Amino acid sequence: MVGPRGKVELLAFTNGRLSYASRNWPTYDNDIAEALFGAVNSLNQDAHSACTVIADVKTDPDMTVHRVWIACGEKSILVARAVINGKSYNTVDEQLGVMH
Repeated sequence: MVGPRGKVELLAFTNGRLSYASRNWPTYDNDIAEALFGAVNSLNQDAHSACTVIADVKTDPDMTVHRVWIACGEKSILVARAVINGKSYNTVDEQLGVMH
């Protein structure tokens, strides 16, 4: 992970080559609309329009995450609402490539 305080980017390498990059679109006051707009606008600027939308739920003993994936080839957006020990968190991440 790299990035300034409060804004963390995630990079992954396979055989010495960059294979995955992710950046978080921050939400203010847990409001996801502005972050989602920024991420989708980024997809549009890169001429991505043919996308697949998938929703799922991931559960662990202390956590439940409702996820929406907007997948447009190698680029995707993950919108997630996590409830961890009773506290709710909303995130929007723009991703390029596949995390191995």
